[in-house]
Amino acid sequence: MDKETDKRIHELLAEKAGFYAVIPGAVRYDPDLSYFAKILYGEISALATKEGYCYATNSYFERLYSMTKTNISQTIGKLVKKEYLILKLIYKEGTKEIIERRLYLNDKFFKIKMVSSEDPTL
Repeated sequence: MDKETDKRIHELLAEKAGFYAVIPGAVRYDPDLSYFAKILYGEISALATKEGYCYATNSYFERLYSMTKTNISQTIGKLVKKEYLILKLIYKEGTKEIIERRLYLNDKFFKIKMVSSEDPTL
């Protein structure tokens, strides 16, 4: 991972010291996913809170979880294949050079009803 991306991620983590992971039931109870895949999904969900997507690189996750880049790549690939994540690659204009990977949470797995703390029925 380049130093600029690493810096962006650490700034995000510093801003979101109380950030949390969301792992929907479809992911938590999927027997085809390893425990690591479920934790990685949660990490991606936490990192996606600010921008609406996660831009962390495999190198970042490799250092964070002491896993190989190959394992990270395969795990993210499985989460994308199972449609838990949506992958968007950003290319340098006019080329096939990837400048950023964006991982979005697929909202079809979220069925959360939000209630305002000011709701008089509470």
